Amino acid sequence: MADCDSFRKKIDAMVVDQLSPRDWQRLRAHLTACPSCRERHDRAALLNRVLHGGPTSMDAPSPAALARIGAAVFYGVDERPKKKRRALPRWALGLIVLGASAAAVVPLVVRSHHESPNGGFTARGAVDPGPQVGLRAFCLAPDGSDVRPMADGAAARCRTDELLKLAYTNRAGFEDLFVVGFDDDWTVKWYEPRPPSGVSVPAAAASDQPVGGAVRIGVNHAPGPVRVFALFSHAPVATREVEEEAARLKARGAAVRDVATLPLAGRGDVVQRTVLFEVTAPGQ
Repeated sequence: MADCDSFRKKIDAMVVDQLSPRDWQRLRAHLTACPSCRERHDRAALLNRVLHGGPTSMDAPSPAALARIGAAVFYGVDERPKKKRRALPRWALGLIVLGASAAAVVPLVVRSHHESPNGGFTARGAVDPGPQVGLRAFCLAPDGSDVRPMADGAAARCRTDELLKLAYTNRAGFEDLFVVGFDDDWTVKWYEPRPPSGVSVPAAAASDQPVGGAVRIGVNHAPGPVRVFALFSHAPVATREVEEEAARLKARGAAVRDVATLPLAGRGDVVQRTVLFEVTAPGQ
């Protein structure tokens, strides 16, 4: 299709240049209805991460991914001045031509097991797709001047005067997604779905897909640990299931830092990813 030709050029440009927020918004809208371009985009996103950080960066967002998420949150479809980035060597352009073969070989080389990069859990009865699914958390300055990825560990911090942005990867084709967080008192933070909805939302087959809008940390996040879970499944997860499990964990006196999975009763079809971060007061 002639329309796809222009979008394919934008997808290829992701590897060597930064798309403007307006182009990124148009591309996202097109990807929701075009499986062919979506597959090309997923290959380009994978190559972008590898080119900017080598094979070990497979599970880390590229600079371009961070910039796109920041732009989507703060600038909508308005144009934002682009910072020039060092041009990639000519051999990098050849990777786009290799396309599917490059994307197929790299995951086999860098990861031959199915351990989640951020505490993922393989439920009984489900085959964990490894890096084909993932959850990422970003802390954003209110004025858009800084976007910081957060991974499990002491350095994962976000202040109450900042914003939280979540993104997921679902290259395994799960149909449903439930994203929820808990503080140390097991108080629920609803990210997706939002009340009054009572079940999972449809999951896009995409990489680095934003989850809803940015969350103002100070509105319902007090200082202390927060653990976020992404629940991928082929059948919806109900809000009731999540609330009941949180109540059981609270009754047992479980610390949110130590709970890397939600043991949902009878839900062996659910694959989970999680991120733990610390909410701090301004100035900390």
